[in-house]
Amino acid sequence: MNRANFSHCNLSGAVVTRGFLSNTTLDFAKLHHTDFSHAQLNASSLVKCSYSCTYFDQTHIDRTLFEIDSTPGSENHFKLIRPFLHSVRFQGMLDYMLSGEMKPVRKHVPRKWSAVVFRNATVSSAALHFFDPHRTFGDGSVTLTSGQRPDHWVDERLDDFAFDDAVQVWGQTYERLPEEDGDTGLPR
Repeated sequence: MNRANFSHCNLSGAVVTRGFLSNTTLDFAKLHHTDFSHAQLNASSLVKCSYSCTYFDQTHIDRTLFEIDSTPGSENHFKLIRPFLHSVRFQGMLDYMLSGEMKPVRKHVPRKWSAVVFRNATVSSAALHFFDPHRTFGDGSVTLTSGQRPDHWVDERLDDFAFDDAVQVWGQTYERLPEEDGDTGLPR
């Protein structure tokens, strides 16, 4: 589904298993019991969707925005199970379950495309460590429910342009990570 626009659609119960969504807009869509297992979301937008038991099992997600609706009463429960995340941005209050591991970065894949960016989000320490803190970026708009903010995060709340610039600057220095284990790709 290239360049499809499903804004404000009710996709409850839809099975998008193994689907390919490129430049697809799902803003404000109702995604209750929607299954994106083994699908590919590339350069897609999921702004203020209503999530309830929405599954992303082994889903390849690249250059995609998840902006979570934080208004009282909104439903925001989705499951990321063994996802393959590359340059994904989460914004808003997150209530999700994670299992498995983030796909390790391989030497031939530029690291800046294997990162997770948080903005205007509340993130648990467990979620942060699931993604590997060295491969995440956030500003002062991000609240951690426990634990410490990574040292490379910006402490002040940035406007849209300053945030994009900070992410770009961080992406240029992203190669400077702690020494990694050759087998797992994770910091030693």
